[in-house]
Amino acid sequence: MGSTILIYKIKPKEDFDTKKVMEDLKKIQKGRCTDAKEIPIGFGIKIVKAVVMVPEKQENIINEVTEEIMKINSVEEAEIEGMTLA
Repeated sequence: MGSTILIYKIKPKEDFDTKKVMEDLKKIQKGRCTDAKEIPIGFGIKIVKAVVMVPEKQENIINEVTEEIMKINSVEEAEIEGMTLA
């Protein structure tokens, strides 16, 4: 069975920095965060771009992973920016 690669754009909450978000992403259970980078977007604001691998044929896994990321205390907003098969 293959994998689906999800690329997330994640905005940290105001009280947290991007390093905390990247640490917290390593702890998700529904998928596996294979890469996370801090990206400056202007005016001192930074986001996290994260690559998360999930099983390809598991039903509703994309929604479950997104919900799990949104429940992370340091995350204010997360959206899928892209996806592809591995």
